Amino acid sequence: MGIALAGFNKPLDLIVTGAKLLEQAETELGVTVNVSTDFEVFASTREWVRGTKPWPYLDPKLNNFNPTNAFWVEALQDGETVFLHGFRYDYVAEDFPTWCRTWVSGLHARAGETVKIEEPSGKASERVEHLRGGLCHQAELWVGGSGHKFKWRALDILPRLGVILAYIQWQPEAIWALVDPKDVSRGGVYRAGNPHIEADFLVWETPAEGMDYDREALATLTKSELEVMVSELTRTLNARQEFDKAEEPALIAAR
Repeated sequence: MGIALAGFNKPLDLIVTGAKLLEQAETELGVTVNVSTDFEVFASTREWVRGTKPWPYLDPKLNNFNPTNAFWVEALQDGETVFLHGFRYDYVAEDFPTWCRTWVSGLHARAGETVKIEEPSGKASERVEHLRGGLCHQAELWVGGSGHKFKWRALDILPRLGVILAYIQWQPEAIWALVDPKDVSRGGVYRAGNPHIEADFLVWETPAEGMDYDREALATLTKSELEVMVSELTRTLNARQEFDKAEEPALIAAR
């Protein structure tokens, strides 16, 4: 029986696909996935594995986080943290480019950093200008572990799991991130499930502490694009499952 809830045409697909991604994480990557709303633990874990404190966007000392507006995902391999990814929910009533510049500058200022973002030289795309309402910010996406193959496969699976959890939690109009242009050019941003990139969205006249680049791209995933992603994941995961079932008798006979 089909069912449709507000905001998503096939809500059961979210649950099924999320469960299958979790199974892939456990069987293919050999990791255990945890979800938490305790950002004090996030901050200490982030500092332990990366050597620096969180960016202001997910720093619990600068934000009023609670179980209703933020969570983070961690993957453990042999007891060691090999993946981190944080999400927060904000309601944006004004045009997104203006709100974002003010929000970013304000958080860095609260962190005691002297920063300056240049005024935009051109107009943002219509897509970005029309971002409004409940929006989810994803940040602090980090993949550790050993081996290039593990890291790329982790990027295929774990960020999408977090995005699905964020949508189940908040049903945002879009999920967005500020990303290093180098990560865009290497393909990692797309691989993590972000279909649209707005280059040079923020240009820093005075970059924040710890930044080795002076401009950031904006990655966005809208509600309709998430539906497409989930639909495609459902199709490919089901096809793979059917293939595995078809191969099972032959594999048993070969033994």
